[in-house]
Amino acid sequence: MSLPPTFYVPLERDILRLTGRDRQGFLQGMVTNDIASLTPGEGCYAFHLTSKGQIIADLLVLCLEDSLLLSTEPGWGVALAESLEHHLVMERVKISSSAATTYFVYGTKPDEPCVFNGLGWLVYDAPPPGLVGYEEATYEGLRIEAGIPRGRIDFDEKTLAPETGQASRAIHYKKGCYVGQEVVARIDARGHTNRTLVRLTLTELVAPKTPIFRDDKEVGWVTSCALGPTLGQPVALGYLRNEFAAIDTSLQVGSASGVVH
Repeated sequence: MSLPPTFYVPLERDILRLTGRDRQGFLQGMVTNDIASLTPGEGCYAFHLTSKGQIIADLLVLCLEDSLLLSTEPGWGVALAESLEHHLVMERVKISSSAATTYFVYGTKPDEPCVFNGLGWLVYDAPPPGLVGYEEATYEGLRIEAGIPRGRIDFDEKTLAPETGQASRAIHYKKGCYVGQEVVARIDARGHTNRTLVRLTLTELVAPKTPIFRDDKEVGWVTSCALGPTLGQPVALGYLRNEFAAIDTSLQVGSASGVVH
């Protein structure tokens, strides 16, 4: 599939806005990444966890001049807002929420109105002018090719943050205390979790939850699968036991053959 150098995909998201003078310090203690160092126009990806290290929501954090903007998967905004409100004590922070269509733009920076969010360009209210729009199926293929999991699809509220394979971009191990930090640090000290999310290339498309086998032994399962727009073949994300997660490991995935990519 030939894609233009710059294009957009519309996605429904839940949006929270944090205002008040203590917003940055408060969120620093609530999520896994370093919020304190963000300056207006900067952003990052992070998890908000339970005290047991399980994921309440994943979020894109965008620092603006007068607020912090949090973007999460549809349906997770309420749980995220309720959890943040629960942890508010004396901090001067106001949390407001809404659902919105956002536009993820791939390629070079488009014209205004755009703000950088750490993963792409997040555009509100209308598609960026002059760009071609693609459906969500294209986004799914691109994100799976890139090895990027999606909340509520590739992980849920029972998943430990380090199991998602996103530690390098979502977890700051030297930032100090936050909710769930003790569990995350313990896993880091141990060296690994028992399973991890991996990217697979397949000979054919398979359904989510399809078991993954190695030498007739079940070793994991698929979470999402799509046709890779740039690779031109089916790609998938799934969980594998660590001993079977090495690159180039051959696997059987339903009726398809697969390889850890």
